[in-house]
Amino acid sequence: MKSIIAVVVSASISLAATYVIVSKKKEASFDRERQALKADWDSQKSEIEADLKMAKNKPARVETLHVPASGSDAARHSPQEIFDKLKAIKVGSGAKRAQSIRQVVHQLESLAEAGTSALPIIREFLGRFEDVEYSSEAMREARVEEKDQGTAERREEHPDLSLPKSSPTQGGPARMDFIFPPSLRLGLIEVLKEIGGEIAEQILAEMLTGSGRGVEVAYVAKTLQEMAPNKYRDVAVAAAKDLLSHPPDIDRPNRLDENAKSYLYSVLAMYNDASFGTIAHGVLVTSEGKIDRTAMNYLTSTLKDQAVPMLYKAYKDDRITNLWEKASLAGQALNYAGTNPQANDIFKEIVNTENMPPWMRAMTIQSLDGTGFFGGNSPTDPQQIQSRINLLAALPPQADQQMERARTETMERLKNRLAGKPEASSEGVAAGEKDTPGQLQIDPAAPVEVRDR
Repeated sequence: MKSIIAVVVSASISLAATYVIVSKKKEASFDRERQALKADWDSQKSEIEADLKMAKNKPARVETLHVPASGSDAARHSPQEIFDKLKAIKVGSGAKRAQSIRQVVHQLESLAEAGTSALPIIREFLGRFEDVEYSSEAMREARVEEKDQGTAERREEHPDLSLPKSSPTQGGPARMDFIFPPSLRLGLIEVLKEIGGEIAEQILAEMLTGSGRGVEVAYVAKTLQEMAPNKYRDVAVAAAKDLLSHPPDIDRPNRLDENAKSYLYSVLAMYNDASFGTIAHGVLVTSEGKIDRTAMNYLTSTLKDQAVPMLYKAYKDDRITNLWEKASLAGQALNYAGTNPQANDIFKEIVNTENMPPWMRAMTIQSLDGTGFFGGNSPTDPQQIQSRINLLAALPPQADQQMERARTETMERLKNRLAGKPEASSEGVAAGEKDTPGQLQIDPAAPVEVRDR
């Protein structure tokens, strides 16, 4: 029994010793593996940190991916096909007008997307001097013809987007801020601008010299000025002056054609070209004794105070007997009262002419500080302000209560402005208040013959 126990104990000790030896060998092996892994990780970590540091120091890069629009007309159709569709669209004045307008806009955009490949087709069309009208006015005329032929249908009227966003005042500067082009030719001007480049400019320049419509010349001149500032100045000015001197006969002119002079004068004003001043002065007063306001606005916008002698001469023209025509001239000249002797003469003549309506005389006084009927400019130059104060101080006492009040309050406002003080209110001075004796009644429609005292 003892021998068995001894054997067992001996075997156990042997196994334990073997286990300890093996365990120590494995632990040493594991330790070596851990050290190798740690060294490898430390190396990779250093590389990663270096890459991150380098990436932070690099400028950000943004890549834009250009994905062609699927299904666009420019991709699926040739420029000729797009243009044929465009010419075939009939923009009426009824309920379908909005849908037709969207189609026209879409085809014009597609033509612009076609780029330079569309230029030969556009040039050929413009060279034929053909057009497709889009304005409601043109559609109404067509409907009248249909009615005469018994084919007209009732249509709902919609706003005409082909007219400028805001109409100019009578004879005022021409507006070209169309929401929708009034015609195909005017729409193609915008397409050429979108395409851009030398050939597109050449086509527009050809249109500038070949067109007989004032609105086209003005729109092309404005577009070329935006594309290539002052490059086509001489060509545009020559074209505008030629049409002003020799206006062509236009078959069935529309509202834009009726404002042709305003558009053409706007070209000269855009370039601040005063070379047409002598001719414009010659037509300032019409044979009917009326004022050509397009000519007047051109003269005042380009010549500034140098236009006052022309305004004064027109003001003294015996053919003008209507009070409001004279008032238009006076209102422009009085902008320079205090600095221009002839403007001062007009001021004194109006105020001292007893048969001139009192309301007009009072408002002429008020105009010296930029209020009243004439409006005018509010003077900021101290010398001009003082000169206007002197003008008012030189007037004799006014028997009319409202005129005297207008003089007193206008002087007060000018003195306050000169001293940098708040200005007194001018409300109700010349228009006539209910509690003021001798209330004035203004009849703008009444023609008044004005004679010097």
